[in-house]
Amino acid sequence: VCGEPTFKNVGKKKQGVLTNLVVIVEVVSDISRRYDFGEKFEAYKAIPTFSEYLLIEQKEHQVTHWQKIAGEWISAIITDGIIRLASVDCELKMVDIYEGV
Repeated sequence: VCGEPTFKNVGKKKQGVLTNLVVIVEVVSDISRRYDFGEKFEAYKAIPTFSEYLLIEQKEHQVTHWQKIAGEWISAIITDGIIRLASVDCELKMVDIYEGV
Protein backbone atom coordinates (compact mmCIF):
# COMPACT_ATOMS: atom_id res chain seq x y z
CA VAL A 1 0.00 0.00 0.00
CA CYS A 2 1.20 3.46 -0.78
CA GLY A 3 -0.20 6.13 1.50
CA GLU A 4 -2.85 5.59 4.14
CA PRO A 5 -4.55 2.17 3.86
CA THR A 6 -8.22 2.26 2.86
CA PHE A 7 -10.62 -0.63 3.37
CA LYS A 8 -13.98 -1.76 2.05
CA ASN A 9 -16.23 -4.36 3.65
CA VAL A 10 -17.08 -7.12 1.19
CA GLY A 11 -18.71 -10.53 1.20
CA LYS A 12 -21.28 -12.09 3.49
CA LYS A 13 -19.04 -11.65 6.52
CA LYS A 14 -18.35 -7.99 5.61
CA GLN A 15 -14.64 -8.68 5.75
CA GLY A 16 -12.45 -5.58 5.35
CA VAL A 17 -10.18 -5.70 2.31
CA LEU A 18 -7.58 -3.19 1.16
CA THR A 19 -8.74 -1.04 -1.73
CA ASN A 20 -5.54 0.88 -2.45
CA LEU A 21 -2.88 -1.81 -2.65
CA VAL A 22 -0.10 -1.45 -5.21
CA VAL A 23 1.90 -4.72 -5.13
CA ILE A 24 0.86 -8.25 -4.25
CA VAL A 25 3.40 -11.04 -3.65
CA GLU A 26 2.19 -14.62 -3.39
CA VAL A 27 3.70 -18.09 -3.30
CA VAL A 28 2.19 -20.44 -5.88
CA SER A 29 1.39 -24.04 -4.98
CA ASP A 30 0.17 -26.86 -7.21
CA ILE A 31 -3.27 -26.48 -5.65
CA SER A 32 -3.51 -22.66 -5.99
CA ARG A 33 -1.85 -22.24 -9.42
CA ARG A 34 -4.95 -22.03 -11.64
CA TYR A 35 -6.74 -19.72 -9.21
CA ASP A 36 -3.69 -17.46 -8.64
CA PHE A 37 -3.00 -17.00 -12.35
CA GLY A 38 -6.68 -16.85 -13.31
CA GLU A 39 -9.72 -15.80 -11.32
CA LYS A 40 -7.81 -14.24 -8.42
CA PHE A 41 -5.60 -12.17 -10.72
CA GLU A 42 -8.66 -10.97 -12.65
CA ALA A 43 -10.26 -9.83 -9.37
CA TYR A 44 -7.07 -7.99 -8.36
CA LYS A 45 -7.04 -6.15 -11.70
CA ALA A 46 -10.27 -4.40 -10.67
CA ILE A 47 -8.32 -2.48 -8.00
CA PRO A 48 -7.33 0.83 -9.66
CA THR A 49 -4.07 1.29 -7.70
CA PHE A 50 -2.86 -2.30 -8.25
CA SER A 51 0.10 -2.32 -10.64
CA GLU A 52 2.46 -5.25 -9.88
CA TYR A 53 1.97 -8.90 -9.05
CA LEU A 54 4.70 -11.41 -8.13
CA LEU A 55 3.92 -15.10 -8.21
CA ILE A 56 6.72 -17.06 -6.58
CA GLU A 57 7.07 -20.73 -7.44
CA GLN A 58 7.70 -22.98 -4.46
CA LYS A 59 9.20 -25.96 -6.31
CA GLU A 60 11.63 -24.13 -8.58
CA HIS A 61 13.52 -20.85 -8.62
CA GLN A 62 11.13 -18.92 -10.80
CA VAL A 63 9.05 -15.79 -10.30
CA THR A 64 6.39 -14.49 -12.66
CA HIS A 65 6.35 -10.69 -12.52
CA TRP A 66 3.21 -9.04 -13.85
CA GLN A 67 3.40 -5.28 -14.31
CA LYS A 68 0.76 -2.85 -15.53
CA ILE A 69 2.34 -0.55 -18.12
CA ALA A 70 0.22 2.04 -19.94
CA GLY A 71 -2.93 0.12 -19.02
CA GLU A 72 -1.66 -3.25 -20.28
CA TRP A 73 -0.52 -6.18 -18.14
CA ILE A 74 2.91 -7.48 -19.22
CA SER A 75 4.55 -10.56 -17.71
CA ALA A 76 8.15 -11.63 -17.35
CA ILE A 77 9.50 -14.87 -15.96
CA ILE A 78 12.57 -14.37 -13.80
CA THR A 79 14.87 -17.24 -12.83
CA ASP A 80 17.98 -15.33 -11.77
CA GLY A 81 19.16 -11.83 -10.98
CA ILE A 82 17.06 -8.97 -9.65
CA ILE A 83 13.35 -8.19 -9.79
CA ARG A 84 12.65 -4.47 -10.01
CA LEU A 85 9.34 -3.32 -8.53
CA ALA A 86 8.95 0.08 -10.17
CA SER A 87 5.71 0.97 -8.38
CA VAL A 88 7.37 0.94 -4.94
CA ASP A 89 10.97 1.64 -6.01
CA CYS A 90 12.29 -1.66 -4.69
CA GLU A 91 14.62 -4.40 -5.90
CA LEU A 92 14.44 -8.04 -4.84
CA LYS A 93 17.28 -10.46 -5.46
CA MET A 94 16.27 -13.94 -6.50
CA VAL A 95 18.95 -15.40 -4.22
CA ASP A 96 17.32 -13.61 -1.26
CA ILE A 97 13.81 -14.81 -2.16
CA TYR A 98 14.96 -18.44 -2.22
CA GLU A 99 17.55 -18.29 0.56
CA GLY A 100 17.40 -21.50 2.58
CA VAL A 101 15.00 -23.19 0.15
